[in-house]
Amino acid sequence: MLAVIETHPIQYHAPVYRRLQQTFHIPVTAIYGSDFSVNGYQDREFAANFAWDSDLLAGYTPVFLTSTSAGGATTAVTVTTDGLDEALRTASPDAALIVGYRPRFHRQAFSRARRAGLPILFRGETTDHAVGRGALKAWIRDRALRWFYRRCDGLLYVGKQSYEHFLRLGCAEHKLFFSPYCVDTQVFRCDEADRTALRQVTRQRLGVLDSQRLLLFAGKLSPRKRPELLVRAVKELPTAIRQTVVIGYVGSGELRGPVEALAREAPPVIAKFVGFQNQTQLSRYYHAADLLILPSFHS
Repeated sequence: MLAVIETHPIQYHAPVYRRLQQTFHIPVTAIYGSDFSVNGYQDREFAANFAWDSDLLAGYTPVFLTSTSAGGATTAVTVTTDGLDEALRTASPDAALIVGYRPRFHRQAFSRARRAGLPILFRGETTDHAVGRGALKAWIRDRALRWFYRRCDGLLYVGKQSYEHFLRLGCAEHKLFFSPYCVDTQVFRCDEADRTALRQVTRQRLGVLDSQRLLLFAGKLSPRKRPELLVRAVKELPTAIRQTVVIGYVGSGELRGPVEALAREAPPVIAKFVGFQNQTQLSRYYHAADLLILPSFHS
C-alpha cells in the first residue's frame, strides 16, 4: 500500500491516486494535512473563495489530520504534520510518496516517513530553469538537494528539465521514473458534439463575432503567470489584424485591474474577463476559443 502525504487534496493529483488504485490495483491512502480545498477556501493568487466542484476524494482512501470545521489550517503554508506519526502507524504503508519540499509541511513529512522506516518516493516540480539564483544560494541549494535526493528510494520526474535536474545532482538513473502531469478528462466535455453545443453560444455570450479570433488565457492573473504579455503581444500586431483579435481571460487575481487598464491604453485591445471558473465550467471556454495561450514565467 502506498501512502501519499500532502497538504490538501489537489484537483490534478487526486485523479492519479484514484487511477493507481482502480486500474493498477495499488491501494492508496492519501494523508492530507487539511481539507480546506474540498470545504472551501480563499486562494491567494486567484483572489477568490471557492471549493473545487469535482470529486477529489473518491476511488482511494483519504485521511485528514485536521479539518477546517474543527479550526484546522486554511492554507498550505499553515498546515502542520501534527498527528502524522499516528496516521502512518494506522495506515501501515509499504512506501510513502512525498510531493515536494515546499512548504515546510513536505519537509516535515519526509522526516517523519524516514523515521518510520518507510521507503520514500519523491515527486516534485524540480527544475534548474525556473528562478534565477546567485552563486552562493545555488551552491547551498545544490548541497541540500543532493543530501535530500540520496535519501529517497525513487525519484519521479515530471519532464525533461526535471530529469536533467536529477542527473545534474548525481542521482542514479535507475532511481528515476517518468511521472508526467495528466488531465482528468471526466470533468470536461471533449467531443465534437460538445463543441457544437458550446462554441457558438459561449462566443455570443462573450460578444465575440464569427469573424474574430478568440485567444484564451486560463489561469491565475498573477505575476508569475504573466497575463499582461498576451495584451502586449496583440498590441504589436498590425491594426487590421489587431482589431479582429479578442483576448479572453478565464481566471482572477491581483493583476486583473492592471491588465484591464493596459488593454484600454492605445492602441486598444479587446479583452473579455469572465473571472474564476470552476472545473466543470471550463469546457465552454476551451471550445469557444481559437487558440489557448500560456505565457507563464514559471508554474
